[in-house]
Amino acid sequence: MVSGACKTFWEFKELVGKPNEGALIQDGSVTQLNRYVVNYLKYLVTFYSPILDKLLKIDKNWQFEEEEEQGGLPHGVLLFMQAVELQVEQCSEEYSDPALRHLFIMNNLYYMCNRVGKCQHLGPMLGETWLNEQQQKVNSWAAQEIHIVTLFVRQFVSNCKTQG
Repeated sequence: MVSGACKTFWEFKELVGKPNEGALIQDGSVTQLNRYVVNYLKYLVTFYSPILDKLLKIDKNWQFEEEEEQGGLPHGVLLFMQAVELQVEQCSEEYSDPALRHLFIMNNLYYMCNRVGKCQHLGPMLGETWLNEQQQKVNSWAAQEIHIVTLFVRQFVSNCKTQG
């Protein structure tokens, strides 16, 4: 039972991290995968945290892994979130419009950060440091988005003046 539960948990994490070609969202909104994974983790942490944490630690001990690396559910949740972030970055590369690319990344990271921060179990598990890092990433992508849009607007206004 321990092995089966852990194998399912880790296999799902691996699937989340795989490239999802052809799933480009035209409006730059949050991906369904991002929504599903964050809500799934919220559910797991809220209802199964103690038992799943024990199962993951037992499985790690059975595999004779070094204790240097953090184990258990907090580590697993962090790896899931990193896999979702990687998935978002990979999907963003399909956008030819840089403004839409930045909007897509910003929206997805904001969704992750916001949902985790509001969850009374998931937020503390990932910690303030993780939340602050994610918020800094969101702010960075937002600043890049503003810069690109401002350039487009300036160029548009300049073109209108030369034509009119």
